[in-house]
Amino acid sequence: MARLSTDSGADLSSDLSASVNRVRAGFEGTIDVQTARGTITPFADVGLRRDGGTDLSGTGLEIAGGVRVAMKTFTLEAKGRTLAMHSVSDYSEEGFSLRATMNPTGDGSGLSFSIAPRWGANVESTNSIFGNQNDSMQTMYGTSSAQSAIAARIGYGMLVSNDHFLVTPYVDYDQSNYSGAKVLLGTEITSSKYSNLKLEMAVGSEEERMTGKSGELVGINATLSF
Repeated sequence: MARLSTDSGADLSSDLSASVNRVRAGFEGTIDVQTARGTITPFADVGLRRDGGTDLSGTGLEIAGGVRVAMKTFTLEAKGRTLAMHSVSDYSEEGFSLRATMNPTGDGSGLSFSIAPRWGANVESTNSIFGNQNDSMQTMYGTSSAQSAIAARIGYGMLVSNDHFLVTPYVDYDQSNYSGAKVLLGTEITSSKYSNLKLEMAVGSEEERMTGKSGELVGINATLSF
């Protein structure tokens, strides 16, 4: 849920408010195929969504899928997502992304590099509130499928505390033809001892392409898998 409002005053932009809420629920299925060179993982998911607020309201069904190829020093993932059905009949979303990651040491330590182009709507449905996409452009044309963007990350992993933890400082750059550009400096922490826990912290700045305005970003992301 998110709500934006302006202060009181005499300007045209005063005393305005907008709200948005998104609910997502779904299931993902994967199959791991072991080969002599690595692991091939096809995956697919089906999700229900409920959109509400001042811009887009209704229910829909999303279908996504792709394949992930993981070798010792190289990982490639291709993923696509489509809005198969939505109660707003003239609204659609389709997106496709690729992500290639290189880590010469194979264990996450040392220098790593990834590049991820994407086309159309954000393939991660849960990013629809805070994701790097332009909702006003999306609503104006009844679709978000004309967007394109590319993200790149370079990091350096360090094994600490008897190699139980991997600490990876990184620099992220993300540029979209609609939203603008974003630069992040962050650190990701994972653990071989506590493999179900992941922590990521980042600070940075973002510039909007349409308005030219820039602002600061601060984020903390903690993931617990069980």
